[in-house]
Amino acid sequence: MACTCVKSPGKFEGEGAAALLAYWHQGNGGADTECGATSFFKSPLMFDADQGALAFAREYGRCAECIESAIDHQRTIAGASITEDSNGFVYYREFKTAAEYERAVSEAEAEEGDDE
Repeated sequence: MACTCVKSPGKFEGEGAAALLAYWHQGNGGADTECGATSFFKSPLMFDADQGALAFAREYGRCAECIESAIDHQRTIAGASITEDSNGFVYYREFKTAAEYERAVSEAEAEEGDDE
């Protein structure tokens, strides 16, 4: 079936279902590491373990097919992050390998240390 997502301008503009799932978990203390405005999630992501996250993605207009596809894809990556900018927009990023994930966390921690 073709995607029936309703994507409108706003906080998650241009982002897929995975961004909403990650955002839900970040807001509920599910991030593995937080560095400033960026929250990191290490595999296994398990974003589908909380029905609230799935409901949140649906409420923001993401279709069941895209939510399921995002959940399936999460099983193939080493981690992910979300960053909320000063305007409130959320950006999602994936890390294919554990080394890539760890490097991103280290860079964010170093940057956060520089800001202090």
